[in-house]
Amino acid sequence: MKQVIVLDFDGVLFNTAALKEGLFLSIEGADPEICRAAYVELRKTGDFTISRYAEAIASRELAEFSTLEKNMNLLFKKDYVFSDARAYIEALKHIDQEIWIVTRAERVWQEKKIASTGLAEIVDKIIVTQKLKSEELIAHNVTPSMIIEDSEEELNDYVKHFPASRRIFITRDGKNSKPASATEVVKSLDQIKL
Repeated sequence: MKQVIVLDFDGVLFNTAALKEGLFLSIEGADPEICRAAYVELRKTGDFTISRYAEAIASRELAEFSTLEKNMNLLFKKDYVFSDARAYIEALKHIDQEIWIVTRAERVWQEKKIASTGLAEIVDKIIVTQKLKSEELIAHNVTPSMIIEDSEEELNDYVKHFPASRRIFITRDGKNSKPASATEVVKSLDQIKL
């Protein structure tokens, strides 16, 4: 089996919390709580897009849809990639293994976020799935040598299928928890020794 290095996207490479804050707070004239409720409601449907989000807010706030949509699309002009992510991926390239981003999310929304980052140009493969990430790796007949993840649930699943993998739990929010399934816990990518 081919070995790969697996990176999660949200919370590991991409500051999703900052983007969400932008979606909730930077929409001129819209109530942040209405924005948050519309976001949560649409995410539950598994069909989140900027257009649907703007429609949901516009219908609740009686705001102009086209203005809301334009303002939200402007959020993607900002760089939400964590400051250590690109340099870390470049450093990983010196290891003789492919670098994969494997992320579990709604496809359309996740692909828009990933496309806004430019990270697709510096990794070998990107998989966006609705299934557990380990299922995708098994389907692709690869074994991760190293996994960097911010989800305890995903790490717990990874350890079942890939117990020999180096499993790094990243806590960008500063929490000091260490899941039993993690071999290491870090607060940033530059703390990970290659």
